[in-house]
Amino acid sequence: MSPGPSFDLLETGRSVRGNNEAKIIRDEVALPELSVADRAYLQELPLAISLDDSLVVHGGVDPRKPLSEQSPEDLVEMRSHECGGYDGPFWYEAYDGPMRVFFGHTVHRRPIETRWAVGLDTGCVYGGQLTAYDWRERRFVSVPGRLPEWSRPDDEIVTPRKPYAARHR
Repeated sequence: MSPGPSFDLLETGRSVRGNNEAKIIRDEVALPELSVADRAYLQELPLAISLDDSLVVHGGVDPRKPLSEQSPEDLVEMRSHECGGYDGPFWYEAYDGPMRVFFGHTVHRRPIETRWAVGLDTGCVYGGQLTAYDWRERRFVSVPGRLPEWSRPDDEIVTPRKPYAARHR
């Protein structure tokens, strides 16, 4: 129920709960077209999925806390561990493991990759790319998005401060 494609793990057919799904669960957004089964599905979505040495979340993690102490809000809505918004510093700039975290939620002009974090949200619904990560080949795969469905101010699209490596196809 996100404004863009949910982060589906195509290999396993699993998704994680995002901030828009959380808003529906908390009755902050009404979608009368959702059935009881649809709402139950959203409530059953995990906040995180652990895969070997990686973690998949929608938002991020608070680098000041161990992974076992992350709150649901951290996993679903984290951008900046200091201010919560687009002003940074961003959580992935300070995070140093131990698990590699794949995340969306924060729109970037291009995907980012650090040793410990992989950011995939490149603003597909705002006219950007739809980006995935091929973990076997360790590279990004991006395709053009459709026409923008929503608008987003430029100051809410992050241009990373560091030249993060991004291997593209």
